[in-house]
Amino acid sequence: MSVVAEAKTENTTNAEFASADNASDYIDSDVRSLIGAEKEVYYTEKFANMKRLNKKTSWNWCAFLLGPAWMIYRKMYVYGGLYWLLSILIIDRIDYLDMAVSALAGVFGNWMYMVCLEKLAVDAKALQEPQKNEFIKNNGGTSATAVLVGMGVVFTLSFVGNLLFGGFFG
Repeated sequence: MSVVAEAKTENTTNAEFASADNASDYIDSDVRSLIGAEKEVYYTEKFANMKRLNKKTSWNWCAFLLGPAWMIYRKMYVYGGLYWLLSILIIDRIDYLDMAVSALAGVFGNWMYMVCLEKLAVDAKALQEPQKNEFIKNNGGTSATAVLVGMGVVFTLSFVGNLLFGGFFG
C-alpha cells in the first residue's frame, strides 16, 4: 500500500470516528441555541460526555465558586433564587454546610443546566420559526443584569433583616 493510500485510509477512519462520536450528535440543536454561541462548544461537550457515560455528574468551577450567581447568570432563576434564599436563612449559619452545598453545585451544576435547557427546547420545538427565535433569544444565553438585580435583592433582604431582626439574616 502506498503512503498516500495509507494516509487517506487513516484520515478517512479518523474522520469517520470523529463524526460518529461528535458531541453535537448527542445534543439537540435547540439546546445548543439556548446555550448561546459563546459557551456552546464547552457545554455541548460537557452534556455529550454526560450522555455518553449516562452520568449526572461533571465538574463546573463557576457553579462551585459562584453558585446562585452562576445559576441566575445562566437563567436558571428558580434554582438560583432558592439557593440564595437558603443561603441567607440556613446554609451560611451551619459550619461547612456552605462548602458542601458549593461542592454539590459544582458536581451537579452542568446536569441541572442541561435539564433546564432540555425542558426549554421542548417548549421551543412547539413554536413556529419567528416565535421560536424570539423564545430562544429571551430564554437562552446569559443575563448579567439578572445577577446584578439578584445581588441587589439579596443585599436589601440582608440589610432589612439585620435592621428588623438584629442580625438574624446577617
